[in-house]
Amino acid sequence: MGTNEPEILRSIEDRHKAFVRFINTTPYPIDVLWINYHGQAVRYSILQPLGTLDINTFATHPWIFVEHETRDRFIAEGKDVFFPQPWFTRYLGMSRDQLPEHISRVEVHITLPIYSLRDISLRAIKRLLRHDLHAFSLDIPKSLQCELASMLPRKVAIHSTESKKKVNTYRVNKRKEKGRRTLALLLKNWSRSSCGIGPGCCPVTDSQTRDENEKFRIHITSSLQAVRPPNSRHAYVHEPKLDYFQHVDANKTNA
Repeated sequence: MGTNEPEILRSIEDRHKAFVRFINTTPYPIDVLWINYHGQAVRYSILQPLGTLDINTFATHPWIFVEHETRDRFIAEGKDVFFPQPWFTRYLGMSRDQLPEHISRVEVHITLPIYSLRDISLRAIKRLLRHDLHAFSLDIPKSLQCELASMLPRKVAIHSTESKKKVNTYRVNKRKEKGRRTLALLLKNWSRSSCGIGPGCCPVTDSQTRDENEKFRIHITSSLQAVRPPNSRHAYVHEPKLDYFQHVDANKTNA
């Protein structure tokens, strides 16, 4: 009995070897992904523009290629999914004299997909945005604004850990500056109180003055603690890198 469930894209067997060379003909870095036996994408390498990658693989093993930043699917030899052929396929029907001395790799050219004019325009605008939210300030329809804001690559306010540290340092300095201003304001108000001349002008002769000085000391201490930076000044928040691909050493593993 047949089922309506779609067939999962995955590797099936490792019977016939294949030797390929992936060539990136695009101006973008590309993630080379092997679909393993469980249907999961395993990243083998990031192929730079005009770069090459030699892989020993097997027939029935699918490979896909996506742009490193936007996650757009690229094509190889005109197809979204590349299935290598057994290495001996090219030599079938040849006589012994026609066989080469060494087995050569099959060159697989990775090219750009065919985009519509609309897609090309949106991608060009996205690369010019400095922040995702800037898409909503453009004079374009609301639907296109939402699409631009959600498109990859994501452009947020802070891109790196170094930028986060700079922002946190700026915030700590602002707290310290606020604390100094608060202390100066308290001293200024206190100097204008009582006799109006300033602190230290009148000797402490009665309990009422001592109580006022003690209240001022407590007030100053609590104010400084309120504006003091938190103890966790080194506990910067590092967002985990969202990468669902596994990293594999291509030199030690065959796929």
